[in-house]
Amino acid sequence: MYFLVSNIVLSLLMLIVIFSLVLIFRQFGEVYLSTGASIARDGLPIGTKLPEFNALNYKNGNIIFSQEIYNSPKPTLVAFVTPNCPACKDLLKDINKMVNKYNGRLNFVLFGIGYQPLQFDKIFKDVPSDVKLFVEDLEKPVFKNLNLRVTPFAFLLDQEGIIQEKGLCNTIDHVDSFYKSYESSKSTKINQKGVKVSV
Repeated sequence: MYFLVSNIVLSLLMLIVIFSLVLIFRQFGEVYLSTGASIARDGLPIGTKLPEFNALNYKNGNIIFSQEIYNSPKPTLVAFVTPNCPACKDLLKDINKMVNKYNGRLNFVLFGIGYQPLQFDKIFKDVPSDVKLFVEDLEKPVFKNLNLRVTPFAFLLDQEGIIQEKGLCNTIDHVDSFYKSYESSKSTKINQKGVKVSV
């Protein structure tokens, strides 16, 4: 009897230790990923062109090419989301506000990572019709090819598909920051010494 009780107690203690370790590593990851240096390393570098890739149009299942994402006279915010990510759900709650605030100035694209149709049906159901919805083609995944590790992560692309801003993006404040930085960069240029100057 004593042997059985001690095994149960040890098993419970092991579960508590494992759960605690998971929480500690998760917290460490959040702290690391929230640092500016880490965000600067995630994703493709600012100033590079979004590489060519294929994806699937979520609404009709047709294959699309990366150029279709940013083929517009306006800049485009591409946000990568996953169905089970709480921060992604926060972003999706604000998507209507973002579309209304930047109507006519910014295109919005949501890019679902990991093809899970039923779960994407749930998170995409209230997304405005003028937001483009794409999902990763599992035969040609793009998430890792773009050097991304976490969601929601966004790129702000200009009309030629050049990355202007990037980073974690789960609130309208992040979108505001991307857009303000993009607008201010349009009014500056790099001089011969590599210093930004006003135009």
